[in-house]
Amino acid sequence: MRISSGFIVTTLLITSKVCATEELLKYKITPECIESIDISESSDNGYWNINIELTASESLNLYSITQKNLGRKFVMVDARENEIGLPPATLHGPLPKNFRLAGFDSLDKAEITKKQILSNAGACGLAPIKPINAD
Repeated sequence: MRISSGFIVTTLLITSKVCATEELLKYKITPECIESIDISESSDNGYWNINIELTASESLNLYSITQKNLGRKFVMVDARENEIGLPPATLHGPLPKNFRLAGFDSLDKAEITKKQILSNAGACGLAPIKPINAD
């Protein structure tokens, strides 16, 4: 996947092996904190992005969470804490109000993920922190 913008989640999150003692930060993203959400085709043909704009208050919350946790493993989940199609990755920069979930290899997968995010109501923010196992 080619990196082209500082506002792409995959630019800020670089997947790597997880240590057995490391704790995974899970951020719950729900309709209540989303201002807008749409799907677009990536400039890398065959890949799709979900473009998300958070509400003003939630964007400050996510920015603060990610800024304070640089270098830690991070993943976005739905309100029920189910994964939304992206593996845990290391935070290399704070996430802004507008970002993309990038790298879906089909429009169907991107649409399913968008529907999953929008169909589970609940509060946004950090889910309970749990240790993760090594792969």
